This record gives sequence, C-alpha cells and structure tokens, in this order.
Amino acid sequence: MILLLLTFLSSTFLVVAIYYNIEYRRGRLVFNRRMKKYEKETQAVEKTKVNNLFTKLLEWVGKISRPGAEEVSILQKKFLQAGFRRDISTLFFGSRIALALLLPTIFFIVKVTALKTMPTVQFTLVTFALALIGFYTPSTWLKGRIARRKDQIFKGFPDALDLMVVCVEAGISLDAAISKVGDEMTLGNKVLSNEFKLLSLELRAGKSRKEALQNLATRCDLDDVNSLVTLLIQTDKFGTSIAQALRVYSDSMRTTRQQKAEEQAAKLPVKMIFPMIFFLFPALFVVVVGPGVMKIFAALGSIVPK
Repeated sequence: MILLLLTFLSSTFLVVAIYYNIEYRRGRLVFNRRMKKYEKETQAVEKTKVNNLFTKLLEWVGKISRPGAEEVSILQKKFLQAGFRRDISTLFFGSRIALALLLPTIFFIVKVTALKTMPTVQFTLVTFALALIGFYTPSTWLKGRIARRKDQIFKGFPDALDLMVVCVEAGISLDAAISKVGDEMTLGNKVLSNEFKLLSLELRAGKSRKEALQNLATRCDLDDVNSLVTLLIQTDKFGTSIAQALRVYSDSMRTTRQQKAEEQAAKLPVKMIFPMIFFLFPALFVVVVGPGVMKIFAALGSIVPK
C-alpha cells in the first residue's frame, strides 16, 4: 500500500514538474517571439542603416570628433524626435567634419582651375564661410526634419484622437485602441501611425503604460501630445473613465485647432502686404495707368512742333 502511494505521489510530482516546465518554456518562447517582432517592426519604422564604405568612413570620423556625453545625450533625444530609432551620433558628427572640409576643398579646386585671379582676402573669407556652412548644415537639416515631423504629427493628431475615442467608447481597451489607431492611420499619416505602432509594441513588450506614454511624449515633443499623455496617466492612476476623458480632451483639441486656423487666417492680410506691393501693384499700375500715359505722350508729341 505504501509502495503504491509513493508511486502515485512520484508520478503526480513528475507530471506537475513536466507541466510547469512546458509552461515555462512556452512563456519564454512567446516572450522571445514578441521581442523579435518588436525589433523587426522597430527597424521597419525607420530604416536608416546603410552599410557602405562612405557611411563607415563618416562614422570613423565621427568617433574621432565625438564630444562629451552630455551633448550626445541631447542629440540622441533630437534624433528620436526626428524619427531615428538607432544612435547615429557618430554619423552626424562625421558628416559635420566631412562637409566642413569638403566644401572648402571643392572651392579651392574651382579657384585653382577657373578663378586664378581671385584676391587672397576674398578667397580666405569665402573658404571660412563655406567651412561654417558645411559644419552647420547637418544641424540645420536635423532641425528641419524635426519641424516637418512635428507638423505632420500635429496635423494628424486630432483625427487619431477622434478614432481613439470611437474605439474606447465601443468597448475596446486602451492598448487595443492604440494598436488600432496605429493600423488605421497608416495611409493618412505615416509618421503618426509609426509612433502609435511603436507605442503599442512597447506596451506588448512589457513596458508599463506610464513609461511607454512618456516615451511617446519625448519622441513627439508637442504640447498636445504631452497634455494627452498626462491625461492618460492621471486617468489610469485614479481609475476614472478613459472614454469620458478622451472625449473631453478631443473636444478641447478640436476647439484649439479651430482657434489656430482662425489665427492663421487673421495673419494672412499682413503677410500679403509685401507680395502685393512688389508683385501685384506694379503690374496693376502698368495695366491701369499705361494706356493713359501712352495717350499723354502721343498728345504731347502732336503739340510739340517738329
């Protein structure tokens, strides 16, 4: 009897151990699949890696001229706001040094071959100006890319918020609504769609909702997005209705968008003054006054004796 009991307990323990081992391996497999999918989709959001000799050379130059960690951390934040998901600081610094050397070199070649009589002072000033232009061109390009990306996010954010309100009020959870918005906004606004997809991937990868939303606010760097993130974090913290909060914020944002459109319309007459003065008024003056002036000259020509 004791032998049968021990055999039964041993078999039960073995079955339970095998079951938990299988569950553990299955959980690890699901986690690894999610992480691989997260990495693949993150790379698909922004493909910036170009494996060629020129890029490697720029990265090598960037490593030599790499500044302190504080400036690099600030630039990495700007890279995120520009849509780059990997660290391209070495490529950025290498591009600055390369352009600062390349533009004066090209000008020197042109001067030697075609402008042999150019004064030395003028040549020095032009060379110095070209070096400065080449050094600050990557920074200007980065600022322009960030501004264009912010403008695209700002224009598409009210529509994405309205879609999120519809999804949440239909009974879908907030995480599922974020994923749905990312899928539906692909054709309308690719940049905003990628941001919501990345937010959904971070949530599915195991990050807390607060951390994932704060990452979204950091990448977008817009007041409207920051306000929405704060609203969602407080709603999740205090347990209030997400649908009602989104509805109120959506109405407020729609009013804000209308006020900004009215502000742009009010600025339009002032902006049109100089184009009208320099382009429209001269043509209008020629059309209106021109025939009269021609008649006056013709009349004066007939009066003056020959």
